Amino acid sequence: MKKVLFLYKTPRKKIYDDWKDKKGPDTILYGLNHLKKFGYRADFFDTGFYMVNPLRWLSYLINLIAGKTTGVGFNLGQTLTLMPKLNKYDYIISTMDTSGLPLLMLKKIGLLKPKVIYISVDLVLRIKDYNKMLKTFYKNLLKVADLIVCYSPQEEKLLKILNKNVVLMSPGTDFIYYQNMKEPKNKTLKILAFGRDSDRDYKLFFESINGLNFNSEVVASNRNLEGLKIPQNVSVLIDLPAKDLKEKMSAADIVVIPLKSVKRAAGQLSVLDSIAAAKPLITASIPAIKDVFKLCDGEDCLYYKAGSLRDLKAKISKLAKDQKLRISLSNNAKITAQKFTTEIFAKNLAFYLNKL
Repeated sequence: MKKVLFLYKTPRKKIYDDWKDKKGPDTILYGLNHLKKFGYRADFFDTGFYMVNPLRWLSYLINLIAGKTTGVGFNLGQTLTLMPKLNKYDYIISTMDTSGLPLLMLKKIGLLKPKVIYISVDLVLRIKDYNKMLKTFYKNLLKVADLIVCYSPQEEKLLKILNKNVVLMSPGTDFIYYQNMKEPKNKTLKILAFGRDSDRDYKLFFESINGLNFNSEVVASNRNLEGLKIPQNVSVLIDLPAKDLKEKMSAADIVVIPLKSVKRAAGQLSVLDSIAAAKPLITASIPAIKDVFKLCDGEDCLYYKAGSLRDLKAKISKLAKDQKLRISLSNNAKITAQKFTTEIFAKNLAFYLNKL
C-alpha cells in the first residue's frame, strides 16, 4: 500500500477525532480519511504547530514576512519539522500554498524524493503583483510540482502556463454529517450568512437586509466585519465551531453566501455545506461557484450578480415570499450535493495519484 502524507495550514487532529466521533464534518481533511478505500495509506502530523517546537519559532519570521509581503505564507518550520519523515512517503499532498511552497523549494534543490501534489488556492492570481525577483522565485517553484490541483477555472489557465500537470477539481463536503437536520420552526423568517473567507461581501449583505422584517445571523471572523455597520436585525457570532454552526444552519430558513467578484475559489466549501444541509441558498454567480459546481439558477440555488445590491435584495425578497421555491431548492440541493462529497474528492485524488 503506497503512503501519502498530507500537509495542512493548521492542526487537524481535533477535526479528525471529531469526525471519527461523528461530532464534526471531515470537509477540511480534503479526502485523507477516505483514501484508504482507494488503496492508499494517508497520514498527517501536527508536530509542526506545537508551541514547544523550536523550528516553528526559528522560521516564524520567514512565514510572517512572506505573508505580509505576498499575501501568502511560507511555513518553512512545518516542512523542516517533518523533514525526517518526508522521504518515507510516496506522495505528499499540500492543501494550502503556505504549506506547499517550502515543499516545492526542497524538491527543486533535490532534497525531496516523493511526488508532490500541490493544491493551489490563489497564489497564481497574486503573482502578477509581485516584483520581478519574487515572480521568478514563485513561478520556478510551481514548475517543479508533479501535479497541481486548483479549484478555479481562472487559476487553471494561469497555472497551465507554468506547469503542464494541472487539474481543475471541485472540493467536497461531508454529505453524511449534514443529513437529517431538523426543519426550522421560525415565526419570522430567519436568514443565515456565514464563512470567514477574506472575499465575503458582508457589507453588501448588511445593506440588502437592513430594515427588513427578518431575523438574520452572521457567523464570521472579526476581520470580515471590521469597519462595517451592523444592522439592528442582525446578530453576529464570531468563529463558531462546526457543531454550533451546524445548529445555526439547521435553524435557518434561507442561507446567503455573499461573495465579492473575484477570480479565486471563494466560498466553495460554504456553498457545498449549505446544499448538503438542504438549505435554500442564495450566492454570487462567480466562476468558482457557477462554473465549477454547475449549480442551476432557480433549481439548485438562486444566483445574484456579485456586487449588485439591487439583485441581492431582489433574490432575498423573492425567496422569502415563495415557500414553494424554498422547498424546491432544498430538495434539489440535497440531490446535487451528493456529487460533491469528500469521498468523491478522495476518489479523484486517487485517480491522479495512480496516473503519477
